[in-house]
This record gives sequence, structure tokens and C-alpha cells, in this order.
Amino acid sequence: MAWSDFAHSVLEACVTTFGRDVTYRSTQGSQSLKGIFDAAHQIISLQDGLEYSTNKPTLGIRLSDLEASPIQGDEVVIESIRHQVVDIQPDGQGGALLILQKF
Repeated sequence: MAWSDFAHSVLEACVTTFGRDVTYRSTQGSQSLKGIFDAAHQIISLQDGLEYSTNKPTLGIRLSDLEASPIQGDEVVIESIRHQVVDIQPDGQGGALLILQKF
């Protein structure tokens, strides 16, 4: 089995096992797919030494599940909460981590 085939199989198993149903909306239309959502807690340090706490929502997806390549400004609805895609980080193995911002 080639590395790319193995990586695709692992990504598919992860999305199938841990993925949530989401709605992805772009200029191409709306579609349902599965993605691995995470709202990791994060501490942000400001220049003046102050810190504040926030969440950094992300969605891991298989790019082949999308009808068109993701772009900044697309929308993802997860459990009735709307998020905007603010960054796309392809993993080089057929997946991408979408950095989200809640509307």
C-alpha cells in the first residue's frame, strides 16, 4: 500500500469515528459532510503582559468531501452555531484544518 493510500485510509477512519455532521456553505452552495470539530482552550498573552482566555474552534476535514476547495469566508454550521472559515491549513495528505471564528 502506498503512503498516500494509507494516509487517506487513516483520515477516513478518523472522520468516520470522531466526525460530526456539519453543513458547509460556500459560493458553490450548501452541503452536508463530516468533520472533526475542536474548540480548544487557549490563553492569549498581550504585549502589556495581560492574558485572556478564549477558544480556538477548528474543523478537520477531508478535502475530497467538499465539492469545491475551501476559501476564507465560507461558512460552517455545527450544531446550529454558525462559524466563518478564517484560515485553511492543508495537511498535504488530503485533509485540511479549517480555522473558524464564531459569528
